[in-house]
Amino acid sequence: MMGALFVAAAWSCRDADDHGGHGKAGADGQQDAGGGSGGAGGGAPGGAGGIASGAAGAGASSGGGAGGMCAPAPCAVPGCAVGVTPPPGTSLNDLWIGPHREVWAVGDGGFVARREPETGEWCWCAPAPPHSLNGVWGGASDNLYAVGERGVVVHFDGAQWTVTSLGARLDLRAIDGTAGNDVWTVGAQGTAFHFDGQLWSSDFVDARYEFHALWIDPTGVAHAGGRAPLPTDPNFPYMQFDEAFFLRHAPTGYGWQVEGSIAQWGGIDVLAIRGASATDIWAGGINFPAGAAQGYGGLFRFDGTAWTAVSVPDDLLANNYISDVAVNPPDGGGTLFVGSGGPLRYDGVNFTRPPDPAGATDLDVRGGDMYAVGGGGLVYRWTAQSGWIVERPAQRAPATGFF
Repeated sequence: MMGALFVAAAWSCRDADDHGGHGKAGADGQQDAGGGSGGAGGGAPGGAGGIASGAAGAGASSGGGAGGMCAPAPCAVPGCAVGVTPPPGTSLNDLWIGPHREVWAVGDGGFVARREPETGEWCWCAPAPPHSLNGVWGGASDNLYAVGERGVVVHFDGAQWTVTSLGARLDLRAIDGTAGNDVWTVGAQGTAFHFDGQLWSSDFVDARYEFHALWIDPTGVAHAGGRAPLPTDPNFPYMQFDEAFFLRHAPTGYGWQVEGSIAQWGGIDVLAIRGASATDIWAGGINFPAGAAQGYGGLFRFDGTAWTAVSVPDDLLANNYISDVAVNPPDGGGTLFVGSGGPLRYDGVNFTRPPDPAGATDLDVRGGDMYAVGGGGLVYRWTAQSGWIVERPAQRAPATGFF
């Protein structure tokens, strides 16, 4: 669990009279173009860290306050009064690109990050500490939802953030929607909620279903997936037997229905679902066969009729748990997957391993914009001119020794 937030210092460069700030007019009425102030009459230059722009009394001085120690405070996310800096090691767990090219990301400790489209600056705040946020989706730039631990739902209406709990006291792990009045979120032990624009209503399924993934196709059908235990064989009572399950909820249907199941001895899970259409959907996850020396990523595909496991060379999936999918990305088309062991690409015939975005666990695409995030607050941006670039390097938590 997160510790105290790393918030800006108690004072910053706001108060020019006390600490230095914007230049003020001296006796000659001239405005200093620099930062610090020598007082209303320009009588004394700024602190030792300042740079005088004129003689005392003749004009205002510039520079910081005491010893030039004044530093700008972290920028604030809209709706948050104060910007913060997340502690090293804070992972980003999901992201959403808005219609005005702003980028939102959510992560550990209830942190929300936003990339300003005009400046490219990443700003942070923590509207929901200490609950980690696992998923984010927006119906518009002023209608954003994030979900996370213990049923927490965070909503941004363009002016302020509100934090509520759906009362389930169970983690929410994924969210998606078609509009502000059609939003789904799913999570632990069969947790499923739908928002109609006014109220969240529960639509729980069997508690053995552990949801991890959700995507709503262009026809409005919600597809959800995850892991569920199956009854053990009495001849092998200590052998794990799981299924990767896929459920669907149609707008005109009643409740969640089984869409597919892939069972195996050992562990298997679905962590991400994305598609190009209602009849071409990909899923990624974990495949850990019983008796295997290591785990593998799992890839699955839906053709409108059935879900099937996709065969991929073992060396591409070894210790590479697939955590997100992008269909028809702008960096080369096909399907792009990211996971714990690096990215994969499928061009319609072959699977290959591109070099980037290495270390990313989640990604989003809107038009020609594409971003990816990961552990330690890692942020990638893709452009047609530069390809993948790291906009924010991962900042790992400092190692702690044992004494």
